[in-house]
Amino acid sequence: MSKFQNSNIVFRCPANLKAKMRAFAEANDTHLSSFIRSACVEVLRREMPSYHSAIPTEADIEKHFQDIVG
Repeated sequence: MSKFQNSNIVFRCPANLKAKMRAFAEANDTHLSSFIRSACVEVLRREMPSYHSAIPTEADIEKHFQDIVG
């Protein structure tokens, strides 16, 4: 079984926040979903250091994503 299992999370945010996040992601040549995943991982690492080892790195996530989409 795969180490990573994808799951959708849906949340609401103001349109201007979405636009800023999308602009940031595009400026950094990434997808909005990758940006959001990275931001969530960073907050968890900073706020919950005891879970640090269980949280995949951004590189782990991107490698797995690339493995999935080819």
